[in-house]
Amino acid sequence: MAFVRITRGGPDVARRGARGGPRGGGRADASDHGSDRAGVRSDGLSLRARTTRGVVWSATQNFGTEAIATLVFLVLARIVGPEDFGLVAFATVFTLLLTTIQKAGLGTAIVQRKDLSDEHVQSAFWANILLSLALGGVLALAAPWIAVLVGESRLTPLLQVMAIGCPVAALAVVPEALLTRSMRFRSLAIRATVSGLVGGAVGLTLAFRGFGAWSLVAMQLSTVATGSVILMCSVDWRPRVVFSLGKLRELLGYSVNVLGINLLDFVNGRVDQLLIGSMLGATELGYYAVASRIAKLLVTVLTRTVTSVSLPAFSKLQAEPERLRRALLGGIRLTALVVVPTFAGLALLSERGVLLAFGDEFLPAAPVLAMLAIGSAITPVYFLGTGALLGSGRSKAALKVNAIGSVFAVVGTLIGLGFGAIGVAVAMSVRRLIMTPIVVRELNRFVPIGLWQVLRQLTPAVVGAGVMTGVIVAMGFWITHDPEASALRLGLELGALIAGGAAAYAITILVAFRDDVREVLMNVRQLRKPKAPAKNEQATADRTTENDSTRELPA
Repeated sequence: MAFVRITRGGPDVARRGARGGPRGGGRADASDHGSDRAGVRSDGLSLRARTTRGVVWSATQNFGTEAIATLVFLVLARIVGPEDFGLVAFATVFTLLLTTIQKAGLGTAIVQRKDLSDEHVQSAFWANILLSLALGGVLALAAPWIAVLVGESRLTPLLQVMAIGCPVAALAVVPEALLTRSMRFRSLAIRATVSGLVGGAVGLTLAFRGFGAWSLVAMQLSTVATGSVILMCSVDWRPRVVFSLGKLRELLGYSVNVLGINLLDFVNGRVDQLLIGSMLGATELGYYAVASRIAKLLVTVLTRTVTSVSLPAFSKLQAEPERLRRALLGGIRLTALVVVPTFAGLALLSERGVLLAFGDEFLPAAPVLAMLAIGSAITPVYFLGTGALLGSGRSKAALKVNAIGSVFAVVGTLIGLGFGAIGVAVAMSVRRLIMTPIVVRELNRFVPIGLWQVLRQLTPAVVGAGVMTGVIVAMGFWITHDPEASALRLGLELGALIAGGAAAYAITILVAFRDDVREVLMNVRQLRKPKAPAKNEQATADRTTENDSTRELPA
């Protein structure tokens, strides 16, 4: 039987005789701070150190998944083609919608809740399983009707097979939440890398054998299945036949708002593809999906790397607005140092990059990618801001922000459709810019923060990116672009432009903003694992572990 105990630093689980539990079994007490839900010791790290280490492992997780998927994506694009990509992208919109509903925000509720019991966790697990089975059945039955509505008969079998992924994904919701709550991002990183490799191998094998769109479907399902198995094996917790409607209601009090946020986030992120696929066709959606895939890859690796860690970190500072403010501003500044120049470079070099990676068949995706990149440069404010709202228990405020964003997404997409995929991309970028002051206004209701303070955190990155842009444009007059050039020449030209721009950015930051660089280096030092305390120092370490949760994040 699993015993659950919650401390300020996160959950502890001890099995009778299991690793991390009290000797001889029984309920863990305050001295057993070293064990957590995943059965891994916390090493007595402070919140700041755990957050910094979590960022690195979260980056590994995001990079592992997305880098592998992108490498596979580059190969598949040349084999499958825009139409099949668009077809599967359209089907994926429906499966992602059901997955969002199926999770019901319960995973986030587990991460955020202070007093968590095993009954909470068991009830959330079974609720997810039952809901996922029902939703998967609904999608399978509705598939023929969806195919008729969009005039694409090939959608029916694709949707019916992809519906299997809904209950398979449900198995991972609770284990992932427990690992996130304990800030054990190493296990999540392993899951991401291994499942990405397995899914990529399956997808490539089928694509080379001529299975077309089915290779993309098989890649998705095998990735989800592998990830679920790994996560279930990464925690000591196991499902039992325990269900408490009362405990589930306690989680739903918070998770319902999170579900609303996630549904609105789905609208924000997928309504463009849904409407493009319905009104402009699979081929046009294929171009847009390729551009969107690249932009979202970079957003995931660069921005969500930090935001995935921010929820548990901000939740530990929710009672201290001033410290939360400093942590939020510091996170925005450090994230922007990487995000802003990356997307500026992507916008400038999109045509060369698409031509090299996908060939001239996908060249219409280049201007779409450039427009999406411009709007993505501001994502640190949006994602970290909503992370602060959720971490502080302000789920209704986050829901309000997402509702406003969804309205802009739908209206903007409908207006942009008249100008094709590039018109939709422009609308999405404008929406991101408009949402920035809205997020800050909601934050200011409980954290002493203003729009000018937030924008000031972007100054180093914007100045550096401006210098970088000038250098790349100047080099572009010398390195002329020839669409008919060989892949080798295109690669050398692109590499030279990237190197020149990166050097200009680095020099600008190092010379003009040395303090920001010093802060980055300071946080890297937090990765160094502290020595284990001596035996006679263990009691002191035990007493200070709880206090570690009040140490500040980098500001």
